[in-house]
Amino acid sequence: MKKLIFEFYTRPNGHNEFVEFYKSLPQKDREKLLATIT
Repeated sequence: MKKLIFEFYTRPNGHNEFVEFYKSLPQKDREKLLATIT
């Protein structure tokens, strides 16, 4: 599988939708997502 390049952005007001989405996931799904993007 090709290595993915993942970027996320923090808005000037400090808001980051990815972090909010990540924290809303169940622990098992967080682990899968993190394994995929690192």
